[in-house]
Amino acid sequence: LGCLFPMQQHIGQIYQKYEARNLPMPAAVAIGAQPVVPIVSCVQLPAFVNEVEIAGALQGEPVQLVKCETVDLEVPATAEIVLEGEVLPHERKTEGPFGEYMGYEAGKSSPKPVFRVNAITYRNDPILPFSNMGMPIHEGQTATALIKSAEVYAELKKMGLPIKGVFYPPYGVGHMAVVATETPFVNFARRVAHSVWATKPGLFTYYIVVVDADVDPYNIDEVLHALATKCHPVNGIHPVPHTPGFPVLLPFLAPKERLLGDAAGVIFDCTWPKDWPEESIPIKATLENLWPKEIQQKVLGGWERYGFKKGKGGRQ
Repeated sequence: LGCLFPMQQHIGQIYQKYEARNLPMPAAVAIGAQPVVPIVSCVQLPAFVNEVEIAGALQGEPVQLVKCETVDLEVPATAEIVLEGEVLPHERKTEGPFGEYMGYEAGKSSPKPVFRVNAITYRNDPILPFSNMGMPIHEGQTATALIKSAEVYAELKKMGLPIKGVFYPPYGVGHMAVVATETPFVNFARRVAHSVWATKPGLFTYYIVVVDADVDPYNIDEVLHALATKCHPVNGIHPVPHTPGFPVLLPFLAPKERLLGDAAGVIFDCTWPKDWPEESIPIKATLENLWPKEIQQKVLGGWERYGFKKGKGGRQ
């Protein structure tokens, strides 16, 4: 089997160490374990953090493991199918192309490390699940939206930033983040964006939209409205050249940039400037801001009777 082992991922770093010593790397592929296992396997955890322990914490009990038959490794006991073998040093075979997370083929066919399968074990009547990567939305992009949103939010909160929410829209394929935040001082949006890039899960984010705390980052309608009405087309857009990029997999990069992983980022500042006088900040034209209380109560009191449904949190 052909393998993609990017150096940005732990498996690539481990294989590099084996290959430097001219040793085969024992490996096992567990297919069809409980959903928390493949989800956590995609999380960009720090080095030496055990993914199995994280998966156990998320599901509320340890992940049961069993010994492999032919290699000194353990795999989840719930796996439907397990491939056992080794990846030999300095062996390459042509592999690809195939669909990737960003919705396009992953470049051209190219030499990749080879996983030599020595044994296959499986449950009775096993089910072979797989992710058919391609144009949005598929399960890979849904998982990415969930994982990256939570990871980057947690990292920004650790930094003490007044963040209200972080969302990676599935259609943004992990390349775009929306961050809602308080803005305590001038140009704070840029600080927030660079803080995202300073985190491991946020490193390969290329489009960062920063909105005020009163904008719901999970509501794309509100985000687009903020972008179209609050982001100055010149002063509110800040390109950042030469950011780290995932080699080969970024469609917007020129061929040489793809080869080098030389990417770029951009910040969309959709917050009201802190150096504007208060009277220059437009007031939202909402029911709460424009109409007397008695009118509001009358309208909202009959909202469901008019055939409408209450929104999230009781909002109309």
